[in-house]
Amino acid sequence: MKKSRFLLSLLLASALSASPAAFAEETTDDVLHSVDSSLTTFTVPNGIRIIDEEAFRWCENLKSVIIPDSVTEIGEFAFAQCSSLEDVSLPDSITTISYGAFIACHSLRTIKLPASLKVIGRAVFSRSALSEVIIPASVESIGPYAFYAAPVREIILPDSVTELGEGVFDTALFLTSVKLPSGLTSIPDYTFYDCEALETLELPETVTSIGAKSFVYCISLTELTLSRSITYIADNAFDGCRNLTLIVPQRSYASQYAVDHNIPYKFLPEE
Repeated sequence: MKKSRFLLSLLLASALSASPAAFAEETTDDVLHSVDSSLTTFTVPNGIRIIDEEAFRWCENLKSVIIPDSVTEIGEFAFAQCSSLEDVSLPDSITTISYGAFIACHSLRTIKLPASLKVIGRAVFSRSALSEVIIPASVESIGPYAFYAAPVREIILPDSVTELGEGVFDTALFLTSVKLPSGLTSIPDYTFYDCEALETLELPETVTSIGAKSFVYCISLTELTLSRSITYIADNAFDGCRNLTLIVPQRSYASQYAVDHNIPYKFLPEE
């Protein structure tokens, strides 16, 4: 697990350390490769299908972008380090937002995700200013560290989401409330690591496992109900949760876990 977060730190450091360079607009067939980095606004030409990796990267003066409905994919780091970007119009044709696409967009506080979106890639909104976002019911997969260190406050994950990567909300310090999809089967490693403002969370009864350090330092979380379906909880899942009481079924794996790890607990009413 330490290795995983170490690799994340390397990836983020690499993503954030590249030097800005001046580019002219360049397209090939239906791919937008780069734009003039001095622009403040930009309208992607009709007919473009893919915004290529790093196409707008380091466009530090860019404030708004309009994307036509011919675009289906936003490539890796496409808008990374666009520190002035405030408004992006995403059409209902986009199915994939790739790794790091909006990483370190420090002025991007809200974004409307399209109803066509299926995949939110790794670290897409990591270290952005995103505080408001609605995940559409089309999304099936959210990649590792997608909202790492982003100031999101409340989030609802629709039941369409069947895959969560590790650390999706790692270090989301302002996150207070999350609704998880009803069919979720596991809480991956580091999912809510250092979410110190998290107060409200209900685990679906379909959850069977809780991964390593998934709730570490969730100091505002006072109660969490664990169902009888849970058969595995990592030893360090709740480290540093000093105000937490687990609500557990009698004679269950969860109740024995609470005893073995010296975590305060209460019993659920007998069924």
